[in-house]
This record gives sequence, structure tokens and C-alpha cells, in this order.
Amino acid sequence: MIFLRQVQDSIFKIIFSPSLKFIRAYFFRLGFLDGKEGWMIARWSAYATYLKYTKLKRLQKDES
Repeated sequence: MIFLRQVQDSIFKIIFSPSLKFIRAYFFRLGFLDGKEGWMIARWSAYATYLKYTKLKRLQKDES
């Protein structure tokens, strides 16, 4: 979806989006109240965000 919408990637997004996703999931959505499970969910969510932007960068590199 992101690739089809021509969203531009950047190193900033690859580095900071996963960190912000973790902070949002763990602190603002109160994941810390769930203990280890909340930690794991926030971590996997951040990792999925990292994979999304690295795949987007690879797709855009292959296209050009």
C-alpha cells in the first residue's frame, strides 16, 4: 500500500519511526501495565515498523 501511494522513505523514518512506535505502544497505550507481554507487543510492533520502511526503501531502490 505504501509503495503504491508513492510514499517517500528516508533514513529518518527508518531510524526514528520504530522508536516512536515502541514508545507509543509501551507508554502511551499503557503496555507497561501488561508486564512482559506488553514489552513484547511493543517490541514486535516497533520491529514490524522497521521492516516496513526497510522494505519500502528496497522496493524504491529496485524500481529506479
